[in-house]
Formats: sequence, structure tokens, C-alpha cells
Amino acid sequence: LYGRDTLVYLGSFDPGDRTLKDIWVEGNRGYITARGAPRGGIIFLDLTDKTNPKEINYFPFGKANFIEIRDSLAYVSAYYPTNSLFIINIKEPLNPTIIGSVSVPYPEDVEVVDTICYVASYDGLFVINVKNPQAPFLVSYSNVRKGCFFLKFHNGILYVTNQPFYAYLNSF
Repeated sequence: LYGRDTLVYLGSFDPGDRTLKDIWVEGNRGYITARGAPRGGIIFLDLTDKTNPKEINYFPFGKANFIEIRDSLAYVSAYYPTNSLFIINIKEPLNPTIIGSVSVPYPEDVEVVDTICYVASYDGLFVINVKNPQAPFLVSYSNVRKGCFFLKFHNGILYVTNQPFYAYLNSF
């Protein structure tokens, strides 16, 4: 959809039997996470023609949740093959490769800020150093009551949603 004051339908993409979870758009490329066995993974889209998005690759990956892209790297939370944050090199969309991962129980949303990746989880908020994407490591953990589901970083503050709403000052 395109819109400011009015929404205008441009086109659509049929995911088939895949259940879509999250999307990230960078230039003329779209990345969609899909869940559900056996069709979970990452869908790579060519968005050159906005009225007719085309699937250019499918990276089977299990139960992929949320995705964020930074510098040809996809940061993906997934329940399967393991509960983890995965870092995937997507520079060549036809040949994506997992280059790093960190175990995170029940990972949900991800937010990358500089060399830190925040991961929301049913168990709390995880802070992961991703300066070396091939060797990410846990920096800290915050036990957020009732877990975390969605993250948004804005003006030096990380906003975390669930019940109640939390805000953290970025001190890393």
C-alpha cells in the first residue's frame, strides 16, 4: 500500500501455504519471515516493480519470527531450529548463509543499534554484542515482568512493550 492521507493499493505477494510474521524493506529488496513447519524461513522479494513483487529466493529456516537488516546482514529471531538470534549474510540473496547465533529462549522482536542487538523474549530483554557477527555474545539480560514482545529504539531510548510498558536508556 502507498499512502499519506489516502491509501492506494499497489499490488500483492501470495505467500502460498506460508504464515507470514515480519517484513523488512531495504531499497528494492523485501525480506519476509515465515513460520510453520515445513515452510518456515525467509522469503526474499524483488520490489523493483512495486505493483508486482517477485519472490527471488526462499531460505528454509524453521520458525522465523522477526527480522532486521543492517549492512547486508539479517538479524532473525527464531524458535526453530533452536531458540536463538541468528545472523545471516544476505549479501548474495541467492546464497544466504548463517554466520553466527546466540541462544535466546523464546525470542521475539529484534532491534539493532550500532554493535548491539536487543532481543525481546518471553523471558525478558537480552542485550547481545554483534560487533563481530560471527561471534556474537550476551552482554546483559533484564528480567522484564511478563516478558517482552516488541522493541523500538528512538532518540537513545529503547522502548519495550508488554504489560506494563518499559523504557530503557541506551548505555552501551
